[in-house]
Amino acid sequence: MNKIIEDNIVGIMIVNLNQLQLTKNCIYTLQEQINQKFKIYLFDQNSNENGTIEYLKECENKNINVIRNNENVPLNHLWNNFKNVCNCEYLCFLNNDTELSNMFVDDTLNIFNLEINVGIVIHVTNNPKYLETKNKLEYQILNPPFYQGWDFTIKRILMPEIPKEILIFGGDDYIFAKVVNIGYNVALAYSSPIIHYGSKTRATISDINKIHINDAKTCQEIFKKENLKGIFSIFDVGLCERTPKPNMKIIQLSIKSELFYKKDFEFYFNKIKNDEHFKYSRYNDGELIAIIGKTPNDANCDGHQYFPEMSVELKNCLLNYKASEEYVLESFDYWYNLYPHIKNSLDELKLINPELTFLHTDFIRISHEQNPEQFFQLLDELKTKNLVIIGPQYLSKLSKFFNFTHIEIPIKNCYLVKNEIIKRINDINKTSDNNYYLFSASMPTKIIIDAFKDDSKNTYLDWGSVWDTFFVSPEYNFIRKRSTSTDNKFKEIYKNYLI
Repeated sequence: MNKIIEDNIVGIMIVNLNQLQLTKNCIYTLQEQINQKFKIYLFDQNSNENGTIEYLKECENKNINVIRNNENVPLNHLWNNFKNVCNCEYLCFLNNDTELSNMFVDDTLNIFNLEINVGIVIHVTNNPKYLETKNKLEYQILNPPFYQGWDFTIKRILMPEIPKEILIFGGDDYIFAKVVNIGYNVALAYSSPIIHYGSKTRATISDINKIHINDAKTCQEIFKKENLKGIFSIFDVGLCERTPKPNMKIIQLSIKSELFYKKDFEFYFNKIKNDEHFKYSRYNDGELIAIIGKTPNDANCDGHQYFPEMSVELKNCLLNYKASEEYVLESFDYWYNLYPHIKNSLDELKLINPELTFLHTDFIRISHEQNPEQFFQLLDELKTKNLVIIGPQYLSKLSKFFNFTHIEIPIKNCYLVKNEIIKRINDINKTSDNNYYLFSASMPTKIIIDAFKDDSKNTYLDWGSVWDTFFVSPEYNFIRKRSTSTDNKFKEIYKNYLI
């Protein structure tokens, strides 16, 4: 049976052989990572150091994958085995005598997400010019690349089987050569440096230099046999020091603007009044949690089924977003400040797409709940428009107050009819312009609106569950979240609109 691969997760391999304190320090710096999208795989080479058994048990209790070997297995064999036991999209081979910046994982993932032709990511190591962690991503595509052992992360799909003849050294050069020879690049990050303490974990055999020479010779023979070109490591000063060349451009990715901005109700009301068409799409806790994928019982907050493919589409809407007054994304920094997993996710998306910004005002709901006078003003203006309401069958009852075209959808799981809704909208747009689409189609609304992001002739408003106030029928109760007192207050305010 095929293994299910976890996308956008780094599997990190660490090997320990009687160097417990170094290994502890390395794992500690991993646990301090800003981005927690990684899994640790700790291979112990039959260590007999005091405290090792207890520490391995402690690691297992912390959800670290511990693999105990009965002998000192050649490292290149371990690298081959690692791919078999790890189900992550990216594979990281990390020395146990390293101390990491807390941006190590975050920078690694962001480079892979930004650069589709990068197959391997490495980090500046032991370079006195680059020992300070930076809060913005800085990296370069190495041209020509250089091959550097360990402390590198590779796309899983590119990881080759290392020939058995290469016992200890040379496997890293073989991996880099295979990846570069098929057209992929190597990226070097310097905003997340590594300190490497230079241990001898690689082997316990006394004549290590002789082994190194023999392994390198075998590696070159394999290169020749497989027609691979070997460009070996560049060293400047000190062990494993990776130094950017002066003529190489540093790519800096920093946040161009704040994640949230504000505009008042009048701004959007006047756009509607003046037929200045725009798109308005609301991303709050339900959508953001769905994007992350952390939904309880495979259901979203509104009772609809959780579709993983919908999560991917929602995320792509944000990754491909281009900020403009004609396409507005709304959210609320309450969710950002309340839930760390939402904050981390938005920060990652913002880093990948610096144009990602959210209107920090739900001008529809805020006016509806806090300023009914404004909301009545909005309803009166919409009565003069060519309205199209997308929602369940019972919204047809709104014809008591508005003239509109109704695109009827199921009460739940309307993601399944997303394409049909898009087709209906396209058909309407072919016959007329100046349409105002009001969506009550749950989370797929965002995906549908994004499909029309280039349409400047019609307005698309994510209306959500605001119509809830107008209904007392039980069929809408599955998303009713208000208290009885609040519900009664709204029923009094909107008594002329009740159905």
